[in-house]
Amino acid sequence: MTRKQEFGGPDDFANKISIHAPSFERDFAELASFYIQLYGTLEESVPLAKKYFDDLNTPVEVYTLYQLIRFNTKRLLKQKRDMELKDDYEMGDLSNNGLVGTCRGRNVRILKAYNGGLPLVSSEDKARYLSQQLTFIIGESMRLPTGFNVVFVWDLSDRYELKPVRMCCPKRAERYRGILSAYYNEELPHPAEIIKAMPEIADEIRDIEIRAKEGIDDNENIHNIRGENQTSQGTEQPDSE
Repeated sequence: MTRKQEFGGPDDFANKISIHAPSFERDFAELASFYIQLYGTLEESVPLAKKYFDDLNTPVEVYTLYQLIRFNTKRLLKQKRDMELKDDYEMGDLSNNGLVGTCRGRNVRILKAYNGGLPLVSSEDKARYLSQQLTFIIGESMRLPTGFNVVFVWDLSDRYELKPVRMCCPKRAERYRGILSAYYNEELPHPAEIIKAMPEIADEIRDIEIRAKEGIDDNENIHNIRGENQTSQGTEQPDSE
């Protein structure tokens, strides 16, 4: 089944395209290999960020920690993409190391959770993205997306360890109030479980891991919406635009 989705960008240009209604199972199957790459880079970026404070022998400053994690995650994802690995994704550039990209014709954002829930919405541009109001693929002025915008949401425990990542397809969002409704908002399993359950991508991931080890210098630097009706007040800062 398909539905007509109208994308209206900041220039008020609208296009009607026929795409599938959001489905977690179908969307995740399409983006699973990208998620595995993302999780691996997040898992590598967290200790790199913590090491910065260990080397200075100073307590962790959380906002700087988040920036360092975003910086290293983007750097590593771009590094793997530049090696022309099999996964079809491209990382874009936002201020303050914001994480945005495309994967197999889909717009993708990677956002830090807010107080354990869904991310804050700190700008009108982000609200439009999260309300499915983008005309084109990010960074490409003439290519329409093949599916709804998705968000991967990451978070840390009190001990600054990576928590399970969530995949969300937002439906409606407002600036400062956050994501008000979503087509789905699901916690994702560890990549090892995915590879075991989806043998068709196991060879692809194995090849990526081998080539990454050969080419990257290790020493180089939903259904139930959590955090509804969030406001801009709280203990964390929103992700950069």
